[in-house]
Amino acid sequence: MFPYHFLISLLPEGGQSFAAGLHPEMLRAWLTAHAGMPPAEAAAAIKEQLQRLAAAPGLRLRMRMLDILAEETRRIAGSVEADLDRAHHPLSTALRGQVVAGNNLLKCHAQSYRAVAEKLLVGWLRWGNGDLLRHALRNAMDLERRRLLLAHRAYAPGSKSAWRSLHRLYRMARSARLDGNAAEDAIAIRHQYLKTLLLALAEPAQLAPGELDRIRFYLERHAGLAELRDLASQAPWSNAASAEGCFLIRRNEEGPGRSLRKWHQIEAQGGDLLLDCGPLLKRMHGQIDAIERGVLPSKVGLPSVAHRPNYLAMMKGLLTLWSAPPVRRFPRQHFKPRVELATGLDDLWTLLSGAPPRRRRGDAAPHPPEAGTVELSEWSVANESPTGFALDYLSGDSGTLAVGMLAGVRSPDRGQTHICLVRRLVSGDARRTELGLQKYAPCAVPTTITWGGGAAAPRPPVRAIVLPQVPSLGGAAAVIAAPGALRPGKRVPFELEGRRLTYVAGMPIEHGVHHEVISLTCPD
Repeated sequence: MFPYHFLISLLPEGGQSFAAGLHPEMLRAWLTAHAGMPPAEAAAAIKEQLQRLAAAPGLRLRMRMLDILAEETRRIAGSVEADLDRAHHPLSTALRGQVVAGNNLLKCHAQSYRAVAEKLLVGWLRWGNGDLLRHALRNAMDLERRRLLLAHRAYAPGSKSAWRSLHRLYRMARSARLDGNAAEDAIAIRHQYLKTLLLALAEPAQLAPGELDRIRFYLERHAGLAELRDLASQAPWSNAASAEGCFLIRRNEEGPGRSLRKWHQIEAQGGDLLLDCGPLLKRMHGQIDAIERGVLPSKVGLPSVAHRPNYLAMMKGLLTLWSAPPVRRFPRQHFKPRVELATGLDDLWTLLSGAPPRRRRGDAAPHPPEAGTVELSEWSVANESPTGFALDYLSGDSGTLAVGMLAGVRSPDRGQTHICLVRRLVSGDARRTELGLQKYAPCAVPTTITWGGGAAAPRPPVRAIVLPQVPSLGGAAAVIAAPGALRPGKRVPFELEGRRLTYVAGMPIEHGVHHEVISLTCPD
């Protein structure tokens, strides 16, 4: 009888793989048997399978199995993203573990595709494997993009290794002259790269809930307007004014690139790319002008919600970030005093009304919270400027913390309470969370607005917070209330330094998910 290993050596490629336990049908059976596992466990199991596939003979067979596992990898990543969309910050330990597991799985799977592409580039292309190379590069780039998107949803910094890999993969496509072809995969490679760069340059840590997906939808339609060129073929950049909307992407860049507006003189290096957002910015200017003139959003390639003030403000913010990103205006003062933070209109109104703080999460609490108390979290001040704070999370329940939310910062001695807006949220390791707050007003007064009787269905009283002076409004007054609660012309009574005053509400000047900031004027 012939030895078993000799019989196996006579089998074709698929037969050898089947004997080694590496065959598409066996892989599908394995996935079916392991369906329903928790995301973190499923991610670890898929990683083990990916490591086994490195021994599979034949690149096409390996690619078939990588594609089978890719469906599960993307499903796991989507499950973690959905959990992040519902999560509160700081993230729980369990959810942080899921994010780490999802990132590691995406990284391993992308590396598996890249290994196939690298093997093809060193000699296998002459055997007619161009379609296989495009497919491998496209999937590797998509999985690296998903790693960065997972970080964006977690308000975490994007992985440096993901950026280095993404830049390397795109340059591999350029060197093989794939990105200029008309093939579907080649077009998708360039579009994936542009979408990923522009989304990261939109400062995801500063996006309010829902804005990340709105920008992704916008980029899906319009990212292709941006241009990518070799920087060496351009004229030397010596004038920042000529570099509006242009970003330098080095070969080993650990991010999406750097604005040329911040460089005085650039010496081109081999592999430098230039991202030129000029054509995209021109389209955005036209879209914003059209919406402000009352043109239907669908007429200019925008979704139906584009007529809302929040969407228009988002578009204007993107216009700035993709043309001339702002630079830091003030030096930072580094010190670590502790402060208390209340978030949301209701908790801030209760705090300003003099209610006692509720016991923090993690403290002994023999009795349930009392009515009229407010939940506070504790933070350290990492730095402060005339216009804002940077805070590091210490303890307590931070509530539904999100970009764009109203917040009150108070020192432990219960002195002055700064009224702020959350402009940046960064979630790091070991439950570390950082906040960037814009100082909106140094003084605030809680009030209750009522309506006269006689109506068939009388409206309930409305809680509001009056800001007697808002520096960004030139010292004018404003009031904070729930969205749609106050209409222009409504009289707003409040007490200030023992005096009873009444101002008149004007137009909204800041829109949040759970609040509006409305201008106030003193009647003649």
